[in-house]
Amino acid sequence: MIIDARTVNFLKKFSTENVYFASSFHDVYFKWDIKERKYYQKFRGMEETPVQKGSDLLMEAILDRNEITEEEYESGSNLVSRDRIWH
Repeated sequence: MIIDARTVNFLKKFSTENVYFASSFHDVYFKWDIKERKYYQKFRGMEETPVQKGSDLLMEAILDRNEITEEEYESGSNLVSRDRIWH
């Protein structure tokens, strides 16, 4: 597997800061909380909940690298736009 610079930069953030990202195919958004060292998920229209260990949706979203802002995560707005995913 070839890992490009975008992937390396995205993964480095997990060791230094909160990271917000979205699934490209599901209406679910994720947050890595650096202080708590936990993942949280937020489905559209629902409250934030901790991610269950071994979540396929989480792994898929990490591989997608569809990073979003904290504001986008908190607002729960429509985060999945094809323009954001494919560049």
